[in-house]
Amino acid sequence: MFLNFLARLPLRVLYVLSDILYVIMRHVWRYRRSIVQNNLRNAFPEQTPGELDAVEERFYRNFCDMFLETMKAGAISREELIERVEFTNIDVLETEAGNNQSVILLVAHQFNWEWLLLAMSIHAPHVIQAIYKPPHLKSFDRFLYAARTRFGAELLPQKRAVAEIRRQRDRLKAIAMLADQSESGVRDDYWTEFMNQTTAFSRNIQRLALMTQYPVYFGQIRKISRGHYSVTGQELARPPYERDSTEVLDAYVRAVEAQIRAWPDSWLWTNRKWKQRGPAKVS
Repeated sequence: MFLNFLARLPLRVLYVLSDILYVIMRHVWRYRRSIVQNNLRNAFPEQTPGELDAVEERFYRNFCDMFLETMKAGAISREELIERVEFTNIDVLETEAGNNQSVILLVAHQFNWEWLLLAMSIHAPHVIQAIYKPPHLKSFDRFLYAARTRFGAELLPQKRAVAEIRRQRDRLKAIAMLADQSESGVRDDYWTEFMNQTTAFSRNIQRLALMTQYPVYFGQIRKISRGHYSVTGQELARPPYERDSTEVLDAYVRAVEAQIRAWPDSWLWTNRKWKQRGPAKVS
C-alpha cells in the first residue's frame, strides 16, 4: 500500500517530498488558495498584503509537512516520537490521574495534532480515547486508524462516542477532541466572536463536560522547528458545570484564538470555517 510505503521513508526524505509538494499545492494546483487568502484577510484585517502573503507561504509549507508527517505516523518509532514532541507540564495530568480523575482534552487543528495524539498515548497516565469522524475513503480510514492506535490510544467514532463514554464511566481516561470546526448545518451551534468574525462552534464539548463533570484541559501546540513540537497543557474549566453555562466553550474559543494569533501559520486555514451565516454580530 502506497501510504505504508510513505510511512517507512525517513523523515529527511519526506521533507524533500514536502518541498516539492509545496510548489504543487500552492503554485500549480493552488489548492484552496482563495479560501486560505480570504480566511487570512478576514482574520487579520490589520496586516498588510505582504504580511499576509508571508503567513500564507509558511502555512502551505507547514501544511505539506503536516501531511507527510501524518503518513510517517504509521511507522515512526516510540523513541523518535518522544524526541520530537515535548511536553512542558504533563504533570498536571499525573496529578489528576493520582486522584483517579478522568479528564477532557481539547485540541485545535494546529499542526501537528496527529503526532500529539501519538505522543499523548505514550506520556499520559490516562488511557487516551479520541473522538473522531471516520474519513469517507475506507483505505485512508484504515491507515489512520492503525496509525492513531499504535501506542495505545482508543478511537471512538463520533456517532457512538456518547454511548461508549457512558458505558465506561468508571474507567480512568482522557477523552480527546478536535473541537474547532463546527458541523455544517447544525441548528444549535454556539455563535461567538472568533478571529474578527462571528463564528459557529459545536456545543458538543459543553455537553460532554456537563455529562461527565470532568475537568477540561486544552493542549496548546507550538511548532519549534521542522519535525519538532512543544505541547503545553492549560486548564480551561473544572466542575461543577451548570446546564445552561457556556464556560467551557468560551474558554476553549479564547484559547484557540490565542494559539492562532501566536502561531498563525500552523492552523488549518484551508477549512471553510466561516461558510455558515450566523448573527450579524455577537456581543
